[in-house]
Amino acid sequence: MVYGTEKPLSKRGRIIAIVVFWLVVGIPVLVLLWMGSIWLALAALPFGIWATWDYLKRGDMFSQIDHAVSHHVRTGEEAKSRFGKDR
Repeated sequence: MVYGTEKPLSKRGRIIAIVVFWLVVGIPVLVLLWMGSIWLALAALPFGIWATWDYLKRGDMFSQIDHAVSHHVRTGEEAKSRFGKDR
């Protein structure tokens, strides 16, 4: 049993989260990078666009991390269910 799991955002919720993130963090950081070094801003922009597109399509980015650090993986319960024996 996994404790503390959250329901992933709907597509509308992800779009709202993306817009808020870009308005609050993304655009100001890109403006500061642009003022410091145009090349650095141009290098960072494709990564931001890719991360945005990936989050919009896939959604829940941290489910793999949550699964890896959850209690049933650390205690070997997952190995018992997969392999049918204690490790």
